[in-house]
Amino acid sequence: MLTAVLMGCGADPATPRGQAELFLDSYYVLIDLPRAIQHTAGVARSKVEQSIHLTEGQEAAEAGARPTVHYRLAEERSEGEAAMHFVYLATVTADGDASQRKLMLTVRRQDEGWRVTNFQEVVQ
Repeated sequence: MLTAVLMGCGADPATPRGQAELFLDSYYVLIDLPRAIQHTAGVARSKVEQSIHLTEGQEAAEAGARPTVHYRLAEERSEGEAAMHFVYLATVTADGDASQRKLMLTVRRQDEGWRVTNFQEVVQ
């Protein structure tokens, strides 16, 4: 798990990609939803809030029982100076079984800086 966490250590939070990877680390790698929400706005914030609500009262899985997530950037596309779209390919390993996911994120410039405004996961 340590290698997965270290992936985002170089992410500059002042950049769109930095915010995308800080979100991915918080939401998917660490499964720390309160931390993940700090990197969101709009629809993405609503999705994380809904995840928090759905998991209230549940005990967090122990570190060894959590899935391991590794991701890599596959595509980035600019939408002018106000938005970026990123596609990451992720491998999620849980209980010895690995699955591939495509993680699609939209990052937009907000008053407080770049924030993930939408995300979608597709199991491949």
